[in-house]
Amino acid sequence: MAAVWHDKTETVKFLLGQEANVNATSTKSCPYYTALQAAVKRNSPTMVGILLEHGADVNLARRLSSSALCAAIREGSIDITKLLVEAKADVGSSRGMPERLAIQKNRRDILEILVDHGVVPGRPG
Repeated sequence: MAAVWHDKTETVKFLLGQEANVNATSTKSCPYYTALQAAVKRNSPTMVGILLEHGADVNLARRLSSSALCAAIREGSIDITKLLVEAKADVGSSRGMPERLAIQKNRRDILEILVDHGVVPGRPG
C-alpha cells in the first residue's frame, strides 16, 4: 500500500511480479481499504492501470460509498472513472451511490460515463 500511495510504479510492478496480493486490504490505521482506492485518491491513472492489469478487484469496498469508483467520482477524476468503468466497475452499485455522487459534485461528464455504462438515471441500484 505504501508503494502505491507514494506512486512508486517500479516498486509496485516488482512486488506484483513477486505475487504480492493486489487485493490485500488495509488495517484500520490506514485510510484506504485497498491499493486501488489509494491509487485513486492519489489521482494516479498510471498506478490504477497497473493495479487493474494485475487483477485488482475494481468492486472491492469496505462500505457502500467506499468503492474505487465512488472515490474517483469524489476526486473528480474523469480519466480514472473511465478506467474503472472499462474494468467493469459496478456503476449501479451501492444503491445508486456513483450516480448520486456525480450529481452532488455537479459532474455531468462523469454522469454521462455512468449512463453510457448502464446507469438508468433516477433508478436506485
